[in-house]
Amino acid sequence: MGIASAGCAAKKEPAPPPIVLTTSAMIEPPSAPPEEPEDVPGPPPRDTERVVAALRPKFRACFERGRIDHRNMRGKVVLVTRVAPDGSVERARIAGRDGISRSVADCIARHMAQATFSPRATPATFELPVRFIDSGR
Repeated sequence: MGIASAGCAAKKEPAPPPIVLTTSAMIEPPSAPPEEPEDVPGPPPRDTERVVAALRPKFRACFERGRIDHRNMRGKVVLVTRVAPDGSVERARIAGRDGISRSVADCIARHMAQATFSPRATPATFELPVRFIDSGR
């Protein structure tokens, strides 16, 4: 009787999972690494408008250089910037871009990384959208 029950158990093994075929259209791009807690945007430093106003010509120069290869380029770049208590930029990363080339976005992030804000009591992390439109040229 023991032999018969062992034979029955072998015949009732669970079926293997079905094979699922996917196409490249079904594969999602890899997700971004999770944000560190200090990367959660909050209120920007008090002097953000002043600092960004000084950076606008540099941002525009990045954009104009990029238009040499992409004449009809327009869109936006979203930067997440972390400012240290001493006012220096600890990190400026590209959180998104739409219609703007990677090289232009990288150029903008480099300029933001070199910016200096007023010293403050605590670090600040903020999100800054930078938009570019066709200037009619």
